[in-house]
Amino acid sequence: MRIRPFLLFLVFAQLGLFIGEAQAQSCQDDDDGDGYSICGADGDLSTLSDNDCNDDPAQGGASIYPGAVESCDSIDSDCDGSFVDEFDDSDSDSDPDCTDPDDDNDGSIDSSDCAPLDDSIYPGADEICDGIDSDCDGRSDGQDYDIGGQPGSQLAPETANHLPFGVVIPDATFNGPASVTLDSLAVQGLVGPIHDLDVTVQILHSFREDLTLELTSPQGTTITLATGLSSGQNLTDTVLDDEASIPVDTNTPPAGMTGSFTPIETLSAFDGEQGIGSWTLTITDAVSQFTSPATLFRWSLHFTLIEPDDNDGDGWIGDCLPYGDCDDEDANTSPEAIDCPGDGVDNDCDSQLDEGGDEDSDGYLDTSCPSGDDCNDNSSSVHPGIDFDNDGFNVCEDCNDLLASVNPGAAIVCGDGIDQDCSGFDEPLDFDQDGYIDILCQGGDDCDDNVASVNPGVDLDSDGSNACEDCNDGSSLQYPGNSEGWDSEGSCEDFLDNDCDGYVDQDGVDLDSDGANACEDCDDLDASFGPDSDEICDDGVDQDCDGVDLLSDLDSDGVSSLACGGDDCDDEDADNYPGNIEICDGIDQDCSTVPDDAPDLDGDGLGPCDGDCDDSDPEVFQGAPELCDEIDNNCDEVVDEGFVRDSDQDGFEDIACGGPDCDDTQAAIAPEATEDCADGVDNNCDDLLDSADPLCAQGCSCTASGSDEYPSSLWLLVLLPVVLQRRRRKSPC
Repeated sequence: MRIRPFLLFLVFAQLGLFIGEAQAQSCQDDDDGDGYSICGADGDLSTLSDNDCNDDPAQGGASIYPGAVESCDSIDSDCDGSFVDEFDDSDSDSDPDCTDPDDDNDGSIDSSDCAPLDDSIYPGADEICDGIDSDCDGRSDGQDYDIGGQPGSQLAPETANHLPFGVVIPDATFNGPASVTLDSLAVQGLVGPIHDLDVTVQILHSFREDLTLELTSPQGTTITLATGLSSGQNLTDTVLDDEASIPVDTNTPPAGMTGSFTPIETLSAFDGEQGIGSWTLTITDAVSQFTSPATLFRWSLHFTLIEPDDNDGDGWIGDCLPYGDCDDEDANTSPEAIDCPGDGVDNDCDSQLDEGGDEDSDGYLDTSCPSGDDCNDNSSSVHPGIDFDNDGFNVCEDCNDLLASVNPGAAIVCGDGIDQDCSGFDEPLDFDQDGYIDILCQGGDDCDDNVASVNPGVDLDSDGSNACEDCNDGSSLQYPGNSEGWDSEGSCEDFLDNDCDGYVDQDGVDLDSDGANACEDCDDLDASFGPDSDEICDDGVDQDCDGVDLLSDLDSDGVSSLACGGDDCDDEDADNYPGNIEICDGIDQDCSTVPDDAPDLDGDGLGPCDGDCDDSDPEVFQGAPELCDEIDNNCDEVVDEGFVRDSDQDGFEDIACGGPDCDDTQAAIAPEATEDCADGVDNNCDDLLDSADPLCAQGCSCTASGSDEYPSSLWLLVLLPVVLQRRRRKSPC
């Protein structure tokens, strides 16, 4: 074996002392009485092999001599110059394993190294899928999230937030001890070990230099976040982060210490731990400043976790076979699952199908299997078919199946230290010490024995119902027996359970089962009354709960409404009923179902609502030709448009407009004009041309004019066409 140089140095130094002392004593002296002298049997001090290397009885020399039995105690008991001798020295460092704090020399002391003789296994080693716990975290490779995991950011779903009042941090006692304030934060929902952690705090404090902040993990690891802070006020959104560049105890921090700072001790101490559980922030105020207390307003934790390769979240990772999950998409499949029969799936990843479900072979399937009811499938003496105490509750139901007086249905005896009803605890008589016995106990009437302010003697709202009867003892509007429903004004629209029946605004209360609750139903005891009930006309009763009885002729037009069996299409308007005259106003006055459907009385193809402005004259309608008759024949609201009654201004109207002027374009042609017997024109409009005109028959060669020879007959002939024409004219409307 190789002997360390420093050990040889110690040996020779010791020998040098002995040699020096030997000059003053005999080489054969045996001061410690172990039978060996410092010079050995040969009397030669320079011969080391038989010399007593420790002859001082005060230094344990009696057990140290050549040939002594060597113990693994870092003492050279046999004086051969070696501490190792027959003891193992795994790392060949001349320090035997039994005294070497790190036998495999892997950097982890043996007490924390799960394999102290294997330098490839130690806390923090890289975990690989080989069935060996290389990183000493106690997890099998199939459940070790360090295999295949990648860092990912997750924010703790729970954050301590004490606004607006916060948590009081008392000032230290003058000339006395420091004040210590603890606040806890329960973290849930995180999956995977911690890769990085940051802490944010907000504290109101006039002398922050008095403070020390410590953080403790659910696993019990504690580090100092901040101490020795510079003088100043408050910690405002102060972030403690290992990756920050400014130390938290800097002499020149920003105002309020707002920003990111490295903590006094690194947060990496929590790396590898699970974030789930209760974290504790401890705040110590070491100096009394005679000021008002400080306040912790809030603090939060931000985690970066190793996100596991566990897609189905069953605790077993994929991609590590045969140790991990054989189906990482099914949470019901993993090496620890029970392979229930009948599903055709290898649930426990042992390459066999449906071979499990009754691991203890007692004939009962595990509760994890469909229809399984064996509460302990690892013990054949525990299953639903066993009732040791014969109390009617089997061993899977009974919390103590050896005592018949204890079972889920047993009567409770309070305060006797026995959990008779298997609730998990013994009910005390008066837990809240308010003088009232728990209602669960015999003769008790305290409905909440955990709160002293709730008992039958308390009526906070003075409504006559005590706190155990009242569904809301803080509101006098709510108490048993209060009125709530159709007949109680306002009770159906206040969003309160006024009568403490468990129904807000009677939603869910339907005593007559007609589909309408007590706030909608005007008589909730009679199913013939309700919002959807049929109303009976003129009986003086409101069946449909609309507040009035249904009248058959509400508008008094003599015709009953459709709802009451009549044919009045609008019983709220007396002008609308069958047989009424239709008015062109977009309303169905005659209840024909077609508004503005008045008939065509003059037979011209259009009714009064279709464009006929005079349905008594077949020559008057929309689109008819306009006549010069002082009538609006085409119903465009313009009379005789396009006509001039006397365009030649000769004093006689155009024959088209009923006048006698046969040519209203020439003033020389008119009834009183002189007939020119040779111009081929009927100048006097008597319908007789030139020689045919009697006036020309008198023998006048050029012109003819009226004479006294035929006065009466001539004028009759002239006026006859005029009279006939005027008879055709109609009087305007």
